[in-house]
Amino acid sequence: MRPYFQKMQDWGKPVKVNEKNAEEIKKVEAEIAALVEKNKNAGLAKEVLNKRGEWTVHQRLEYIVDPGTWAPLHILYDPMQEESGTTGVVDGLGRIVEKTVRTKSVLFTFEVPDQLMKYIVEKGSIAVDGISLTVNRCVRNQFHVTMIPHTAQGTTLGLKRVSEPVNIETDIIGKHIERLMMNNRGGSSHVDWNLLAEHGFLR
Repeated sequence: MRPYFQKMQDWGKPVKVNEKNAEEIKKVEAEIAALVEKNKNAGLAKEVLNKRGEWTVHQRLEYIVDPGTWAPLHILYDPMQEESGTTGVVDGLGRIVEKTVRTKSVLFTFEVPDQLMKYIVEKGSIAVDGISLTVNRCVRNQFHVTMIPHTAQGTTLGLKRVSEPVNIETDIIGKHIERLMMNNRGGSSHVDWNLLAEHGFLR
């Protein structure tokens, strides 16, 4: 990801260097460092895991991610802190097959496996690299979305190119319906596959 950010256009206004700003920045950095340390110390101690021949999540990240690079990492879902409408749980990978940059929008076409496509419907919600978007159109195992320039400039998705992979998180409502249908097979439920397909819940 490093080349993307080296070429990224400046966004926002530069912070003026003065004592007040410097103190505020130090305060924020200290808060971030404390949260990182708290996260690192959660669960079993590093020493305990290492004795078992295992690594912590942070040790694994330090091994596989080059220093100086950046990539979005999904965290456990907390409805009290997560306001984007996504759970942060990745269902699988997709691929960018088309990207069209326009004056007031960026159009994307993504390709996903069939097992994910069954949960994607037109006008439904989809999270791509953690960004909540609305599905414009579905064709076979591809779906189309539109991003406004502000979203494209402020996220890594706007910097990605055709053929690159993306994290896909499908709408959880479809999974609930599928589970309910599986549990109601042989029962007396008035909801069946034909009814769901008629109302656009199934492809």
